[in-house]
Amino acid sequence: MTRRLRVGVIGAGSWSAAVHLPALVAREDVEVVVVCRRNGDIAARVADRFGVPRAVTDYREALALELDAVVVASPPNVHEEQV
Repeated sequence: MTRRLRVGVIGAGSWSAAVHLPALVAREDVEVVVVCRRNGDIAARVADRFGVPRAVTDYREALALELDAVVVASPPNVHEEQV
């Protein structure tokens, strides 16, 4: 079996919950490892909703997980720093 792509979602807001996360978790070749959102309680709820094992509030903590890919869905004014 081929290894699944380890993906994180930075900016787990309404757009990610409506579009990105449903598409990612539906794929057999993707493992969503972490979601990141500034509000930890909401991040935990989003993670729980999609079966993601980890929720964090700091994007650097997400990036430290040796991900293969990241969806950056945070507000545009912080994209450059996060990328």
